[in-house]
Amino acid sequence: MAAASPIVFDQLSLLNVQVR
Repeated sequence: MAAASPIVFDQLSLLNVQVR
């Protein structure tokens, strides 16, 4: 789960950038 945490965060970051 520790490895998936950063990956999910990265995906959310990318989405945020696209939304903005």
